Amino acid sequence: MEKLIINACPVCGGAHLKRVMTCTDFYASGEQFELYSCEDCGFTFTQGVPVEAEIGKYYETPDYISHTDTRKGAMNTIYHYVRSYMLGRKARLVAREAHRKRGRLLDIGTGTGYFADTMARRGWKVEAVEKSPQARAFAKAVQLCNRALQGRSAFRSQRILRRC
Repeated sequence: MEKLIINACPVCGGAHLKRVMTCTDFYASGEQFELYSCEDCGFTFTQGVPVEAEIGKYYETPDYISHTDTRKGAMNTIYHYVRSYMLGRKARLVAREAHRKRGRLLDIGTGTGYFADTMARRGWKVEAVEKSPQARAFAKAVQLCNRALQGRSAFRSQRILRRC
């Protein structure tokens, strides 16, 4: 499998990267992934992710919990609680780093659209793009703020899900 190796921080462009830890995906793939951190700005990211042509398999498995709304079982219940908590933290982080409570946001790779929806509910003007047809269909089916723009494409094979 071809992997993407990042040699400069995606946030600040710094080249001082160090391995922080190895994580194992015990839930779906069983594979290990390396987390690296930029010593210049502190941003942490996954190193060695599959290239775009191969990454889809990680998101299209029925075991990928974020593409479902089921609350059956302890793991799903915990996941939904943690997701709600983290969406609030991410929204506050964006507002703090943008130095504003409202603005415009482009969510590339929105997945099921919960972050885009959270930001729209907080007054942000959001455009969300998702490549995966399954995730895009899920986002359109469950999100209250969704106004699908079927005729517009932001990227090849990707559609803008919403404008709120």
